Amino acid sequence: MRLLAQPSYTGAYDIDQDPLWTHTPQALPIDVLAWYQCDHLGTPQELTDHTGQIAWSAQYKAWGEVKEQRSEWARQKGLTNPIRFQGQYHDHETGLHYNRYRYYDPRAGRFVSKDPISYAGGLNLYAYAPNPVEWVDPLGLMAKIACPICCDGSHGRSNKQERLRALADDPKQPRYVRGWIRNELRHIDTRNRRSIRLPGNSRKSKSPGL
Repeated sequence: MRLLAQPSYTGAYDIDQDPLWTHTPQALPIDVLAWYQCDHLGTPQELTDHTGQIAWSAQYKAWGEVKEQRSEWARQKGLTNPIRFQGQYHDHETGLHYNRYRYYDPRAGRFVSKDPISYAGGLNLYAYAPNPVEWVDPLGLMAKIACPICCDGSHGRSNKQERLRALADDPKQPRYVRGWIRNELRHIDTRNRRSIRLPGNSRKSKSPGL
């Protein structure tokens, strides 16, 4: 996401300066330089500073609710990160995520308004995606698989496994999804498997459409 402008309302309101198309970009000196470290969905996991140290990090729940941590350097420099799921910008005042065409509530795992493209985006007009581990919705219109190669089950990462574990007790997931993950966890406990597979990654199973 490229941020064109973020208005400041500290002074008197001027309607002529409010629309985005009246904004004239100006080159500004770089006070702080940091690098994004993202997961397979494009969700920021860490920001590292010029020395390679972690300046900002996040722990996400399955549907995007986040617990942030900042280093002392980041606090001194005023470094923050409002970017969340792909295409989302965190609004500090409401706690919602601006998702281009509508707002997303990470606590509920749902959009707060109907899909602007109606049923062309799916039967549930408020749904974010079938699951938040493989799918993204950068515009708030229609979900899609973020990276088929990364999400085929053979390229799992620890963060992905943690989010899959969280889905086992997520009431917003269908019963068959929760049952599948719990069964996978039992196989891990008995050392028959090392990681959670997604439905359809087993030769003996039929994908239920997760």
